[in-house]
Amino acid sequence: MHSKNKISSAIIKWIIHECDRLANWQTNLSVQEQMQLTSSKKRFNQIKFSYLDAYYRICHTTPLILETITALHWKEEHDAIQFWTEHLQEEVSHDKIMKKDLIFIFGSEKKIMLQPTITPPSSALLGYFYWQAYKGNPHLLILFRLFLEYSMSHFKHSIANIAKTLSHRATKSLKLHTELDSEHSHECLIYIDSYFHSDDIPNLKSLITFISQQLIESQIWITRVWQKKS
Repeated sequence: MHSKNKISSAIIKWIIHECDRLANWQTNLSVQEQMQLTSSKKRFNQIKFSYLDAYYRICHTTPLILETITALHWKEEHDAIQFWTEHLQEEVSHDKIMKKDLIFIFGSEKKIMLQPTITPPSSALLGYFYWQAYKGNPHLLILFRLFLEYSMSHFKHSIANIAKTLSHRATKSLKLHTELDSEHSHECLIYIDSYFHSDDIPNLKSLITFISQQLIESQIWITRVWQKKS
């Protein structure tokens, strides 16, 4: 962990807190809904639809980074541009790998197209960061990237269970992110210490809570809407 600055230290502690809350998302369901998810079929559907929702979020990784780079270009923040350009190169093609996973899970690309596209909470999350790139603070995208990357290491046990449920052949993108994201997290923490101040900590923590809440709401949406249609 980059511990020279209390900003990144405070942020990573809050991310851990919110990852724990995300891990317990089922507590937001009724007892009956929680019981239904104990069946193997419902559990499998929840995981595969979550994977599908994540795929559509990942499809926006490149566009979001490009919008961020454009905004930083107008601000002439060249060091930040270099960071996101390098990050973009590392993220390119991850959506294609995940799409291959989904084809294995659903059976064909045509069957994927027949599924729901993206949950409203995931759309809200993406929309927020597009707005920040267009009109707000493009540096805030780093919180989204750090949260997603840190959660990959935080949920190693859950990821192992997902791989077991869906088959290791269908979770190559998960394995890829798990291998890469420990190094990415360190780079993100340095970025935070470079572009934010201690006065920003309350707002940054609120944003992290917003991110985790939308991911929780997406799980609830899958349970209450997509599961019933499957």
